[in-house]
Amino acid sequence: HRTTVILFFLFFTVAMTFLFLSIAEFRGGDLYVQRVGGIWGIIASATAWYAAYAGLLTKKNSLFTLPVWEMDPIWRHYGILKDERPAYEK
Repeated sequence: HRTTVILFFLFFTVAMTFLFLSIAEFRGGDLYVQRVGGIWGIIASATAWYAAYAGLLTKKNSLFTLPVWEMDPIWRHYGILKDERPAYEK
């Protein structure tokens, strides 16, 4: 599994952006709520750029990599995901 905390946070921020912009539209173009949605959009775009750049930087083609914090250990810790790795990888 390649699910990362950064990818989860990206989709969360995109969902918050759409939520606040939709609320602003239903409230008749409320400027304050639109600004909050815009701030979430800026956070989402920065997160997307970080995720894309972290995906490009690998140990083979870069001197450093960016942390993305894989979620598998988190899921295994809470028992959501069973440990399906072969015995030689444990």
